[in-house]
Amino acid sequence: MTLLKKKFNTVIVVPTFNNHQDIKKLFKYFNNSNLKNYFICFVDDSFDNKTKLYIKKYFKKNFKILNGPKIKNGRCEAIKLGFKWSLKNLKVKSFVEMDSDLSFYPNDIIKGLKLINKSNDVAIGSKYHKSSKVIKRGIIRKFISYFVSYLCNKYFDQKIYDYTNAFRCYNKRAILEILNKKIKFDAPAENLNIILLLIYKKMIIAEFPCTYLGQKNSHWSALNHNLILIFVKQIFQTIYIFIFYLKKID
Repeated sequence: MTLLKKKFNTVIVVPTFNNHQDIKKLFKYFNNSNLKNYFICFVDDSFDNKTKLYIKKYFKKNFKILNGPKIKNGRCEAIKLGFKWSLKNLKVKSFVEMDSDLSFYPNDIIKGLKLINKSNDVAIGSKYHKSSKVIKRGIIRKFISYFVSYLCNKYFDQKIYDYTNAFRCYNKRAILEILNKKIKFDAPAENLNIILLLIYKKMIIAEFPCTYLGQKNSHWSALNHNLILIFVKQIFQTIYIFIFYLKKID
């Protein structure tokens, strides 16, 4: 495929999961953004082909759809699959991960890329930046994110305020460390795991303001038996990650 020989400034890895209804709006967001010379790598874990068909309907160039890892709560593994493919097939300087459920806006990526171009290894779209906007975020997610980020800010790196957000930009050096990482957890605990690993590896990390829009269809939005099990599992994984890196970095 000759297209893949072209050099792109940025590859954006976007996991999708049974959310074909978001694709048209996501396309409009990208189409109306000021992003230049970018490639989108979709990693689809949907039960059927509907999401793939919608992607092909609206996105006409500079994109690829990969089949997802097909594992429970496999969002982070899907992202890594996209990064692996991008390293192998694209000539690209910067790597971005963002969700497809309209929680984030592609135009905010430009802010993160500016930080990567200023010699930062990682740029996090921070919900806690003074210029950020957080809309309709569930109480449970607010509690977990704020509490975990507060402790990590105190014990690991006081320049970082958001340790859990999955809207991030990376350079190649950071991506190679992520892909070589041995210990893996479920999302969103894995988001914390990655950032603490990169702190341990002496990466330069910055944050940029973004807009975060909570989604009513998220499995975190409704209190039920399944959510309680996920919550408990996340708590234990988060505690393990926190203690593990606290011992390593100290």
